[in-house]
Amino acid sequence: MHNNNNNNNKGMTLIEVILAIAIIGIITVSFLSIFTTGFSLVKRAGDKSYVVFDNHAEIEASLSVPGIDGTSSLKIILNDGTEIVVPGAIDVFTQESGNVSTNITVFRPIN
Repeated sequence: MHNNNNNNNKGMTLIEVILAIAIIGIITVSFLSIFTTGFSLVKRAGDKSYVVFDNHAEIEASLSVPGIDGTSSLKIILNDGTEIVVPGAIDVFTQESGNVSTNITVFRPIN
C-alpha cells in the first residue's frame, strides 16, 4: 500500500487569515480616528474664522462712527523715556457662534 502523506503547506490556515484581517482592522480604525480628529479640528478652525470675520466687520463699523469720549488713554513709553499719551476709548467686541467665541479689544483714539 502506498502512503500518500503530502504535507503541502503552500496556503494559509484559517487562523492566519483571521489574524491578518484583525490586524488590518485595528490599523484601519486607528487611521480613521486620526482623520476624524483632524477633520473636526479643521472644521472648528473654519468656524472660528467666520466668527472673527463677523467680529472684524463690527469693529470696522464701530470705528467709522465719530464722537468718542476720552474715557481711556493709551500711554506709550519710548526707549529714551519719553511718554506719549493718546486719549481715546477701549472697546471690547464679543462674537459667539455655536461653541466658538472670540473677544477682541480695540483702542480707538479721539480724532
